[in-house]
Amino acid sequence: MRKFAIFLAFLLLTAACGNSSSPTTNETTKPTTASPGPTTSVESEDSVTPTTAAPTATATPTTTTAAPATTATPATTAPPTTTTAAPATTTPPTTTTLPPPNFEVPENFDAFSNQHQAAFRAAVDIEFTALPDRAGMVAAVFAGDTLWTYALGEASATVPMTVGTPTLIYSTSKTIESAVILALVEEGHFQLTDSLESVLSAHPDYSLLDQTKINVAVTVHELLSMRSGIRNYLAGASDSPDLLRVVNKPSWKPTDTLGLIQEPWVEPGEYEYSDSNNYLLGMVAELHSGKDLSVLYRERFFNPLDIAAVLLPDEPVPEGTARPHGDLADFGGAGFGDMIEWDAIQYGYTPDVWHEQDARLAWATASIVSTPANIARWGYELYSSNGSAISEQSRSILLNSFEDELVSFGGQPHYYGYWIAKRSLQLEDGTSLPTIGHKGGGPGYVSQLLYSPDLDLSISVLANQGMRYQGSCNNYDPLTCIAWAIFNAYAP
Repeated sequence: MRKFAIFLAFLLLTAACGNSSSPTTNETTKPTTASPGPTTSVESEDSVTPTTAAPTATATPTTTTAAPATTATPATTAPPTTTTAAPATTTPPTTTTLPPPNFEVPENFDAFSNQHQAAFRAAVDIEFTALPDRAGMVAAVFAGDTLWTYALGEASATVPMTVGTPTLIYSTSKTIESAVILALVEEGHFQLTDSLESVLSAHPDYSLLDQTKINVAVTVHELLSMRSGIRNYLAGASDSPDLLRVVNKPSWKPTDTLGLIQEPWVEPGEYEYSDSNNYLLGMVAELHSGKDLSVLYRERFFNPLDIAAVLLPDEPVPEGTARPHGDLADFGGAGFGDMIEWDAIQYGYTPDVWHEQDARLAWATASIVSTPANIARWGYELYSSNGSAISEQSRSILLNSFEDELVSFGGQPHYYGYWIAKRSLQLEDGTSLPTIGHKGGGPGYVSQLLYSPDLDLSISVLANQGMRYQGSCNNYDPLTCIAWAIFNAYAP
């Protein structure tokens, strides 16, 4: 049934998580050399230890197995105290039509050295070739003024994947929303210690929230920390008679999706990855800015930083968006293939409808469409001390938001903060390299954003396929293995 298929698809939204035709490649480079950027440091945490030898352009590395090591646990950080002025506005957002962005890779950046480029390519090639079923994959590496991009495979059955092909990034979208919330806090709209009721009660749809399911006494800090006790609206959604109504509703709004929450809230404090937190803070951001979330993202971040991205379903699905591929057995079909194509055969849906349905469940939590070049730049601008996405004050709050509890995120141990995950990768020379970022995964797509403060280097890898299997660096997904190999190649 369609209901069951959609549910299974969207349960993958919080996961860290193609037909085997000859892959096509697309790469953009410039013939200049750049040295690693300035070095910073963050507190080390669990050491995740991939053990594959560093890939080269001509040889496939050998693989050995080692268990992840764990380093010292970071100290718990209490929510910072801020001085709050009266909210600037609580005007309900107005709908604005936004022009489509240009996803072409800009040419105003330097290139990495030829040696680095060869190592980066090899890291992607090794993981892509090893895929049992494959569609497409795109990677980007960004170091402030230096950019490398590379594409392999297919965006669809007849269209090659390119470095400019828009692709869903799913939960990596959360990194943009947390930045918006921290910016609004800094501007005095509300405090991290304020309750949901105090920051959302002026919203015209506030009365539609079921307070037996949504605890309005929780704080902004608890929502950002995934510790609100509010259950994920996707949990048990297959049993909700409203699921199909929500995803097909032309006049959809966020409270429709929040109405899918099945279980009453529990006392806040314990970590539980719940996309309901993102939905609620998306409504908070719109209320206090007086703008649709898509407009807010564009004005605050995308336009000033020259980053191309859209938020579905607020904006139309970008032309040429890579189609999702995966094991159709998870969605009522058979074999590996194009999920939209299979749905079209079964139900007569069009590609745009498929993505729009997805977005009505994802919205603020997981519905950004972009490219690795843009997301790698976003990670750098957000996390680097040389970045300009947010102020030094807000960045400090973000980078010190990690709780002292080691949690499972994307199937691996991490420390989790304000929609930011932290772990250490052990490099070949034994160096423990702290990394921060956020994974994403959903029906037919996966994403990885990792930034190394020590190397001042940001990596984004996107694929239009599920890839729920072990990569070549043992016990880790292929996108993490690619990032690990790139960090190894770039490290001094």
